[in-house]
Amino acid sequence: MRPVRLELKGFTSFRDDQAIDFDGLDLFAIAGPTGSGKSSILDAITYALYGYVDRVGKQVAQLVSQGQPRMAVMLQFGVGEDRYRVARSTPAHGASKILLERWQDGEWRQAGEGADRVREADAMIRQAIGLDYQAFTRSVLLPQGKFAEFLVGDAKDRRNILTELLGLELFERLAKLAGEIKRVASAEADANERLLSTEYAGVTDEAVAQAAAVAAEAAAREEKRFIRASATETPSAPSWPNGAQVCEVEVDPETGSVEVVAMTSVDDIGRIINHMIVEGQIHGGIAQGIGQALFEHARYDAASGQLLTGSLMDYCVPRADQMPPLRTRFDESVPCKTNLLGVKGCGEIGTIGAVPAVVHAVLDALAEKGVAHLDMPLTPEKVWRALAARA
Repeated sequence: MRPVRLELKGFTSFRDDQAIDFDGLDLFAIAGPTGSGKSSILDAITYALYGYVDRVGKQVAQLVSQGQPRMAVMLQFGVGEDRYRVARSTPAHGASKILLERWQDGEWRQAGEGADRVREADAMIRQAIGLDYQAFTRSVLLPQGKFAEFLVGDAKDRRNILTELLGLELFERLAKLAGEIKRVASAEADANERLLSTEYAGVTDEAVAQAAAVAAEAAAREEKRFIRASATETPSAPSWPNGAQVCEVEVDPETGSVEVVAMTSVDDIGRIINHMIVEGQIHGGIAQGIGQALFEHARYDAASGQLLTGSLMDYCVPRADQMPPLRTRFDESVPCKTNLLGVKGCGEIGTIGAVPAVVHAVLDALAEKGVAHLDMPLTPEKVWRALAARA
């Protein structure tokens, strides 16, 4: 990634419009007295690319210049032969906005579907650069304070800083693990050597061959027998799983966009035979429920009755990057009593709980604006219209 041009306004000490042109520079230095905003320039670059600044994390609204309503940063940068422009702004109170553009055919064009939405644009930037924030601040740009620590620290401190910045903790753990494996292997080798030198001291190659021949002869005389058993049971009554789900959402009042931030489910499905399969079914069911609550809608032409959403090009389902972290917990204290295994069904329990959990989370967020009811799916347009009608 190569910076080309940086423009910022309302960002920390840069209250008014400021622009820095890096185009054509192979090496440059930013100099100035303490407090002049040198580190803010580096912070502006990470803010523009990732919406994150090391000293405040994601609470970037703290960096809005005093007395200013919002801050805005525009960064042009090159990746190989491609050139991008990202503009990100954050008000003192409210949600951030973003627009990612790409230079094509002599003009700036939006970099694709979703390039004006924070989550999708962030993913596009990470893909274009090939680095997430942690990797970027380890290999391209050192956070504020790390460089000074590196210069004045002793050898041990500098080594620790490099280990942290370059993510070398993994190799330290691997070295410790390798040492432990070596210690165990050495102990086993010593034990085997003692065994060979004591109990098997008089064993010869001829004795080993004779013992192998006797074992083979005995195996040949042994009659081969196989046992196969099967059983079928028809449960006398259905099983009744139950559970609860908690959903956290964030709603952007300016666009109506809904982001599912977190999802937690606690389910009683009796005795669990394979936890991985069960968790996969719960996760898939929750994804389907989120889709039904926020995205999925079968549309038909009013005049002809023709289905208008007959393919996934038109019928919206949730993507992986729209799914929140899923936390699943299980209560196995009450096995089912209508079958021998004590199991209960879990195929639909994730979907059944997710739909009302998501819908009511959104309605709870909109309650202070007077919105008490919305029909699914809760698309951004539908949420925005409901808020606008009550503005």
